[in-house]
Amino acid sequence: MFISEELAANFFYYSPEKSGLCWKEDRGKRIKAGTPAGSFDKTIKYWRIKIKHKSFLAHRLVWILNKGCIPKGIHI
Repeated sequence: MFISEELAANFFYYSPEKSGLCWKEDRGKRIKAGTPAGSFDKTIKYWRIKIKHKSFLAHRLVWILNKGCIPKGIHI
């Protein structure tokens, strides 16, 4: 499954001050708007973020937000 730039932009904004992606809106009791999104996956050493029960690597979401869809053949 891929995520569109529009869908990613609905959920996140990029904040260099907070070191990455932050939630735009509250996502339940524990996740509040403005807090950093995701968690660090120690097994692969990347940040993961779940959206609608699907896991995405944070650096790919940052690419999508800044440059749009990841082209086929490009490994991000």
